[in-house]
Amino acid sequence: MTSTVWVRTSDGWTTEPPTPRSSASRARNAASRRSTRAAGRAAGLGPDLNLPREHDRISSYDLSIKAPAPHPPRADVRFDAAPVIEVALAVQFDEPAVETMDVAAFSLRVKSDFPRQREQPARPPLMEERFDEAPVAEPFEFQIIEGSPMNRFWLLSSDESRLVQVQRDFFALNWRKMTESSQYPRYRQLRKSFGQYLKEFERVLVDEGKEPLRPQWCEVTYINHINPSAKGERRPLHEVLTIVRQPRDSFLPSPEDVQLAERFRVTEDNQPIGRLNVSAVPNYRTPDRAPIWVLTLTTRLRTFQPTVQGALNRLDLGHDWTLRAFKDLTTPRMHRDWDLKEETKEKSR
Repeated sequence: MTSTVWVRTSDGWTTEPPTPRSSASRARNAASRRSTRAAGRAAGLGPDLNLPREHDRISSYDLSIKAPAPHPPRADVRFDAAPVIEVALAVQFDEPAVETMDVAAFSLRVKSDFPRQREQPARPPLMEERFDEAPVAEPFEFQIIEGSPMNRFWLLSSDESRLVQVQRDFFALNWRKMTESSQYPRYRQLRKSFGQYLKEFERVLVDEGKEPLRPQWCEVTYINHINPSAKGERRPLHEVLTIVRQPRDSFLPSPEDVQLAERFRVTEDNQPIGRLNVSAVPNYRTPDRAPIWVLTLTTRLRTFQPTVQGALNRLDLGHDWTLRAFKDLTTPRMHRDWDLKEETKEKSR
């Protein structure tokens, strides 16, 4: 098997082929490793030394570290004129069960940011994902719930561009483009706000004598409006998406209606941890009734650690998948319209 060694230099990460070692060199390295292990045991570290997780040159030793190789430099993707009109960051948790009074107490703490409130029907809980087969529609079933079911509460900012959603097992922050001049605040800012509000909500629960949140799933959703062509017509889907081919001359006329839905497994260390769902449906823009495509990408992931911080870390991975999927699925023609910027820099998950 041919292997590649990643080495960090002053200019970032680079690769070099493994260097053959002489017998004398191997003997010196073995002696050094034995000495290092002995020092570690004397310090109480045990057989597995607390070493960095990169394949770096460490001091004068050439150590073989059993850890994943760092991610190589990759393009940082940014759309300066992105067609996004709504973004939602969300977590679903099993425990503790949230009650209406908990939401009331939380709303008082964030009232300066979210002075308006509305009630909505509760969102159904996320279905348990299975990865050994394609997801299928669940059979209809009844649930017996003790007491009155809890609705979903919306806490809205003054201009209603930001929205916190809370229900018995769900917490989300949405940003919505309410006017044509509204600017997408970018993921970093939304993620920071989401983390602050989620942690404040957890403090409310703990103050009420409940256990901390135990998030099981998290979601990142981007909704995009693909505007009409210069002629005011809905763009052919092959001009928008790379996975749709331009139709050839045939007996059939242009389709009257087209909808697209695709699912992709999200993996980590070759193990499935979630799914990316993509849909494109025709619609009409409000209020001018212009024909558009609504392109929605939702990445749903299991949390590795059932904590608030674990869920936030998973959201970062979900955003990374969503953004790069959006670039892969859309055409260079649309990238020019949306002012795609790519910049290579060192980045790790």
